[in-house]
Amino acid sequence: MPTTAPPGSEEKIRILGERACLGQCLWHKHDAVGPMPLPADRKRRSLGEADRRLAMLLARGLLTEQAAREVGYSASTAYRRLRRTDFRLLLEQLRNDEG
Repeated sequence: MPTTAPPGSEEKIRILGERACLGQCLWHKHDAVGPMPLPADRKRRSLGEADRRLAMLLARGLLTEQAAREVGYSASTAYRRLRRTDFRLLLEQLRNDEG
């Protein structure tokens, strides 16, 4: 019997356990598919004070590496922030306010 439980969800894990106990095939070709939900400890957090300061420095024209050092971030952390939609929106808003 297929399930609509999303992959990685607690419900899907429970169903897989039941299938295993019954000696059934774990996977059904009509099971729900899609991205796995983030674990509770990996859910995206809101932007913090350092993130807002990083965005402000970038909006003022500092290079990413320079701005990262100013707020105590590594360059890789700063580049990770730049991949976040909420951070990019904040940065765009700050750049528009500056101009």
